Amino acid sequence: MEDQGIHFPTSCIGALADLWAEDGVNQKDLGVALIKNKSSINKMLASLETDGMITKKDDPNDKRGKLIFLTEKGKDIQKVIENASSCCDLKILETVSQEELDITKRVLGKYYEMLLEQDTSSDKHKS
Repeated sequence: MEDQGIHFPTSCIGALADLWAEDGVNQKDLGVALIKNKSSINKMLASLETDGMITKKDDPNDKRGKLIFLTEKGKDIQKVIENASSCCDLKILETVSQEELDITKRVLGKYYEMLLEQDTSSDKHKS
């Protein structure tokens, strides 16, 4: 990404992807979706805010909460990231079949869902 003038930690791509899907997300909900604790999500968002990718606004429904919005810069890099991802898909297909890639994506998706379920069930036990 740096050769295209984009500078941000790659660990933040998940947050950007969630915001590309739905802008104006509650900070707490974003942390849950990314399976990140409060400290980790705060660091991630601080980095994205410093880089001009996001902005935080007060949540009108929660006095202590913040809503996270993409800036124009945050929206503009979506195409760059998607193109880079497509290039990676094409490159990986030189060494694995499309079927293997599809299976890998499905398995990782199921693994992610299990992590979300685990995180949700551990939150219920805390209450």
